[in-house]
Amino acid sequence: MGASAVPFVIFTLFWGVIGGVLPWFVPAGVNKGVIQTMLVLTAACCYLFWLCIINYIYYISVAFGNGSVIKEHLEVVFEVVLFKAMGHTEFRSSSHQGIINMS
Repeated sequence: MGASAVPFVIFTLFWGVIGGVLPWFVPAGVNKGVIQTMLVLTAACCYLFWLCIINYIYYISVAFGNGSVIKEHLEVVFEVVLFKAMGHTEFRSSSHQGIINMS
């Protein structure tokens, strides 16, 4: 079973427009070069991050079968990040055994 090319094309076009087309339409001003550089670097970094995450999830799902392990792992990671952002120092997940100390 192969991966669909549709998401790859959509995200490539999306970040290509942000990093390759939008910098040409930045209005003239003192910070034009800074804004253009910001758009290109943001698009490049977000596109590379997206590619890395897609490859990670694809290869892990192939290694572990149906992907239920990945889903549980990502749920715990996102919950821990959310609780840490809210200022909590301990986290007890329903899908994880025990308490995760985040300090």
